[in-house]
Order: sequence, then C-alpha cells, then structure tokens
Amino acid sequence: GGSVTYGGGIYINSGATVNLYGGTIKGNAAYRSGGGVYCEGTMNMYGGVISNNSDSYNSSANQYNYGGGGVAVLGGGKFTMYGGEIKDNTSKNGGAFYLRNGTINIYDGSVSGNTASAGGGVVYAIRGNFYLYGGTLSNNSANNAGGLYATYANGYGGHLHIYGGVITGNRSTGMETAAGAAQYESSSVKGT
Repeated sequence: GGSVTYGGGIYINSGATVNLYGGTIKGNAAYRSGGGVYCEGTMNMYGGVISNNSDSYNSSANQYNYGGGGVAVLGGGKFTMYGGEIKDNTSKNGGAFYLRNGTINIYDGSVSGNTASAGGGVVYAIRGNFYLYGGTLSNNSANNAGGLYATYANGYGGHLHIYGGVITGNRSTGMETAAGAAQYESSSVKGT
C-alpha cells in the first residue's frame, strides 16, 4: 500500500476512466481524501475488493472537505458499483465513500465493515448525489450515522436517493439522536 495526500491506491483525473473487474486495492493511505481511490473522473467497479484503506486527516479546520477511507468522489467525478466488495476502510468522514461535487451509483455488491470517526460509515455526502439501486450496505459504523450521512455545510447539501438494496446492521456509536441507517441535515432523501 501507498501513502500520499490524495488517492493512496489509485488517483483518477478528470476525463480519465478506470474499470475494475477484479483484484484488490488494499492497505493504502491518503492524508486527506481517498485512501483507496480518489476519483475526479469515472470509475466503474464490476468486481474486486477495496479494503483496509484509510485517510488520516483529523483536523477541525476544513473538517468537511476531506474523507473517504475507501473511495473519495470529488470535482464532478462519477463512481458506479456493479459488483465486488468495499470493506473495512476507515476515515473521519465516510468510511467507504466521501462525496463532494460528484455522483455515486450502487447497483450491486457489498459495502461492509467500514468505519468513520465522525459521520457516515458508508457515505459522507456534503455535495452531490448518492444513488442506491441494489446491493447490501451492512455492519458499518460511525459516530453519526453508521450507514448514510448527508449534511449541509459551506453552502452545499448532499442528496441521498434510495430505490432498492439492503441497509442492515449499521450502527451509530456516538450521539443518542444519531441514526444507525441514515441521517441527513438540511439535505434531502428521495426514494420509493
């Protein structure tokens, strides 16, 4: 595994596309965002594993601007998951995913065992859209919202769209009022 400021395992520039069919992105670290993958371009995950990656930014200054132990999607990036596993990643914001000004689509696969010391064991969405169509989000944990966390900060809100899939066994380890499955603050949740 590697350790850099952004994208410990893979850094995807705007305009670039990465398709992951198999293999493992494991044990990488980033100081600010995207321990496993930093995506400003396009990534399609059909299989493989993204596991045991982390980011270590823990300052209260600009605390909303960094995260994503497994995957960080920023700058208009798009991450689509059709299969595979994202598991056992850690971050302050978004154990599996950090989303700011981008899009995440999950159609299938497993997101499990990810942890965040602040918010969003699965995803911390501050700006952009998170779509859940299928797959399983299970046994993730965070201080606030062990599953999905959308918040409003710096003038922007994150949006959660839930149309399918399974969200189970996620837990909040902090505030008594924090949700285990999903929490949103001045943001939106849509679904059927």
